[in-house]
Amino acid sequence: AEITYFTPFVMRPLLAAFSQLDTAQLEVASSLGAGPVRIVRQVILPEALPALAAGGSLVLVLCLNEFGIVLFTGAKGVTTLPMLVYSKAILE
Repeated sequence: AEITYFTPFVMRPLLAAFSQLDTAQLEVASSLGAGPVRIVRQVILPEALPALAAGGSLVLVLCLNEFGIVLFTGAKGVTTLPMLVYSKAILE
């Protein structure tokens, strides 16, 4: 359920980063002989990494924010991300 809820928080910054990507860079990389995998790795991914980091950190903060709710309403035997972080940080 958390994946469905938090996916837009990562996708919005990624879509904004992809909309700012200049298609001329892709065409130049292709005309210089770069294959599709190399274009993704050396042109698209460096442009998307800041947005991916921003979305990931936002989702991490939101997941940790859900800790109190999960702590009091969660089922026994079910380990969610906030409970896993809590158990690793406090119990170990």
